[in-house]
Amino acid sequence: MHKLGISVYPDKSDINEVYAYMEKAASLGFTRIFTCFLSVPDDERETYLKTTFKDFMKKAHELGFEVAADTNPEVFKLIGASPDNLKPFADLGLDIIRLDGNFGTQGDIAVTRNPYNIKIEFNASMDAGVELLINNGGNKDQIIMCHNFFP
Repeated sequence: MHKLGISVYPDKSDINEVYAYMEKAASLGFTRIFTCFLSVPDDERETYLKTTFKDFMKKAHELGFEVAADTNPEVFKLIGASPDNLKPFADLGLDIIRLDGNFGTQGDIAVTRNPYNIKIEFNASMDAGVELLINNGGNKDQIIMCHNFFP
């Protein structure tokens, strides 16, 4: 499955410029957005997620994008999520959680078994490997693999 995607950082750019870029990308057939919760300063992250990001997600979905956000265990803690509770991410409308870090084998398995159909994107060079996750109960329908990239 191949998809064209763009990388955007609504916390770092004028939101109207971000929306214009998204509209252009959508008109050219792009269907995926990568963004990053890790680039938002810790003291601004909670406010950003509850305001700017919710509006951003609404616009992204209106344009037909699925959105992946780079996150880690610290972000989970900040927004009240855990491997067994992805409701805070579902409430944001997030389609894919890109894990920068892990929760150990059992936690990584748990995060793939979420009832919100949120896909979990692991680093393709992770040590544990996707086979280990699937063989131990990970939901293969909610696992995506990709290599790191840097903007």
